[in-house]
Amino acid sequence: MYLFQYDEDWGYVDIRSAAHTFWWLYAVKPANNRPLILWLQGGPGASSTGFGNFEETGPKTMNSTDNLSTWLQVADLVYVDNPVGSGFSYVDEDDAFTTDVAQIGQDLLLWLRQFLVLHNEYRTRPFFIFCESYGGKMSAEFARVITQEIASGSLRLDFRGVALGDSWISAMDYVNSWGEYLYANSYLDSNQLARVNAQAKACQKKVDQNQWSQATNCWGNMEDLIEVETDGVSWYNILKYGGQDDWSKKRRKRSTFGWRSRQFQRHVGRLQLDALSNYMDTTVRAKLGIIPDNVKFGGS
Repeated sequence: MYLFQYDEDWGYVDIRSAAHTFWWLYAVKPANNRPLILWLQGGPGASSTGFGNFEETGPKTMNSTDNLSTWLQVADLVYVDNPVGSGFSYVDEDDAFTTDVAQIGQDLLLWLRQFLVLHNEYRTRPFFIFCESYGGKMSAEFARVITQEIASGSLRLDFRGVALGDSWISAMDYVNSWGEYLYANSYLDSNQLARVNAQAKACQKKVDQNQWSQATNCWGNMEDLIEVETDGVSWYNILKYGGQDDWSKKRRKRSTFGWRSRQFQRHVGRLQLDALSNYMDTTVRAKLGIIPDNVKFGGS
């Protein structure tokens, strides 16, 4: 049981006429000038209010027990389903989806401005952005936008910094290092390393030629190759492989999917488990009381 009490608040911000961002705040009382951490999930397309909240850093788990390692012990927490289409955030029209990181940064700025109107107390408290995976790319851009707005005098905020967790911010630096990393940890022999490095070189060539669709295909093929060569090493814990974790156990089933489906399952699907989606669309939806009937968790 916690030695502290906390309040919750949640809501939607209409960041554009047809785009609606959902957020969820946990605030310990008394406040005592506690810092605020904004958590951004990866994907893009995974839910902060779902996975980040109930599976990682929030105060409760899906079975309503206390999360004894919650970050709420050290800071207030706000989760944002971003970009629109993630979690309970939604759009009214398809052309309201974001198409690049710059748009995501501007959407987050619009959310922040309206959030601070509702919770003005956080203007003077230390503010941090924490993230994982593709959230690193979004967080870096959002941090740049915030810094620019503060410098111009158009935003009052005690912004302290960003923490990047397994951030996907420089794709080819990762792809080019995978072979050597797995070789150093004895998951590849020299012949396998040569095959993996050859695939990485092919991906680098596509990037250098600005052939982005082909580069993305190449990246998917690279991950398929690594799964074959390592007998399904877990992408999120190399101490588990060959079917030892839930992720690897699904490998054979995923082998029948197209490459786009496999990419989604690797990087977003693990964050939108059936149990979590069901929990969010039933128990959590009933608690929140503001989710439109036509909005399904992660359905966009």
